[in-house]
Amino acid sequence: MNARNVHGFRLFGSILLCIIIGSVLAACNSPFASTPAPTPTTAPASNAPAQDCGKIALGPNGTVLKLGPGQQTGQCFLKAYQHCQNATLTFAQSGVDTVTTHIFTIKQAAGQCAVVDVSQHTVIPQPPKTLNTYICTGVTQQKNALLFTGCGSDGDITVPTV
Repeated sequence: MNARNVHGFRLFGSILLCIIIGSVLAACNSPFASTPAPTPTTAPASNAPAQDCGKIALGPNGTVLKLGPGQQTGQCFLKAYQHCQNATLTFAQSGVDTVTTHIFTIKQAAGQCAVVDVSQHTVIPQPPKTLNTYICTGVTQQKNALLFTGCGSDGDITVPTV
């Protein structure tokens, strides 16, 4: 294999590893701040296990790498949020030698619905480091994207769905 193929394989492998590790971390019952996000218009559901809505990865050139069906992934997460059902969505954005991963999880706390964002950063080939955990103020559908608003110091995060 030539050097370019090796680098591409390492990058893809690192992204995939980050997503797998992130999914495992998202499945843990980590506590989050007591300030809840606004409640969607529908009543909260029971404390069912989190539904995995999938993964979306954005390559260094801005191309969406479909590791899961992106549009369905976005619709799955938005529908879960609107019904306050436990769900996760993983978004990985890679640079030349870095990967930033956001693991969005819908949780219920004190009768309120919250979107928790656990962000991780990786400088390849190092293991990922968890940077921050935030409660976002909401999630809305935009043209070809989901917009996560008010996610701490990360602000608004746009996740492309196509």
